[in-house]
Amino acid sequence: MKEKGKMIVIAEDDRFISEMYATKLSSEGFEVEVANDGKEAIDAIEKIKPDIVLLDIMMPKLDGIEVLKRVRENKELKSVSVIVLTNANEKDYVSKAMSMGADGYLIKSSFTPDEVVEKIKEKI
Repeated sequence: MKEKGKMIVIAEDDRFISEMYATKLSSEGFEVEVANDGKEAIDAIEKIKPDIVLLDIMMPKLDGIEVLKRVRENKELKSVSVIVLTNANEKDYVSKAMSMGADGYLIKSSFTPDEVVEKIKEKI
């Protein structure tokens, strides 16, 4: 099923990963905005008010934890779903993100782009 008009912000500093997800999500009918660092992510989330954010934890300027904190503190953005993207060795950050209100997490090396799309569809 195509997800017409659902907006996703991908906050990921690895351009290969962000483009891979953006291409896959666009082909599924999602509208996608890519942010390459935490500052760009906050700006995009505030401007677009997306349905969901794929949020990398380790990013320049602002890390994903700080981005999540700002999203959850903003009453206009509180309801935005946030799925944290992480590497397997970032378990402490994942625990913190979940305790701060993340809606889920994906370990980058464990999920294919198709599986990421399925996870997003479950959350929307």
